[in-house]
Amino acid sequence: MKKTILIILGILILFSGFYFIDYIRVTKHNKVPIISLKERNEEKQFTVYKALFYKVWVCDYKNSDDDEDFIIGGYNDSDPECTKAISFTDGYYTNPYNIKISVKDYQTINSFYSIEKINTWTTDEELNNALFLVNELEKSFFTEKENSSFTYQNEIVNIAIFFDLVDKGDDIYTWEAMTSDESYYYCVKQDQVSKKHLFSKYENGTCSDIWSFKNFSDEWCNLALEEDENSVIKNYADLNCSN
Repeated sequence: MKKTILIILGILILFSGFYFIDYIRVTKHNKVPIISLKERNEEKQFTVYKALFYKVWVCDYKNSDDDEDFIIGGYNDSDPECTKAISFTDGYYTNPYNIKISVKDYQTINSFYSIEKINTWTTDEELNNALFLVNELEKSFFTEKENSSFTYQNEIVNIAIFFDLVDKGDDIYTWEAMTSDESYYYCVKQDQVSKKHLFSKYENGTCSDIWSFKNFSDEWCNLALEEDENSVIKNYADLNCSN
């Protein structure tokens, strides 16, 4: 009998020690408890781990490092309100602040704005600004038509084909060089002083006499320069806009 009690006590001591170590892992290193029951809540987008005397909620998503996505609490505590990832309902993407984005608009911006960034927008103005920035930047991109070099007024020029957003059907939109539409064709050459590209409209197999740089508007530059430092748009603004 005494031996049995000692064995039970030994097991309890070992279990208590392991439980204590497990709790230290949870509280000090944000590790989920090993000794726990795991439950999933799809609607609220978190997983809860139920330990013996406490619970741990792990949110699926957070917008920034300031958001809590690992929450320790008791059995009497209510479930946390986790930040939800962007959702798609009734033909619209919706962020946590109920900003609705059409499929076309979402595909327009998602190459330049991460879901983390989109999920921070609280007003339609932020969405509209992003659309404006992306549209203007994408439309500034061009590719040179293959084997298009020719001589115009004793200078070698090429044909530049600019990009636009193309509806491919089935809610698929992509930015493409408009090779089949000559209204997107421009003559292009390099300015000898600034080394930047100069453009003139290509019509009827030749260039217009009016050459100009493709500069971004002041409105675009002002907005773009306010973008996050690691933003692709901000990088383009730093290179092409006057501060």
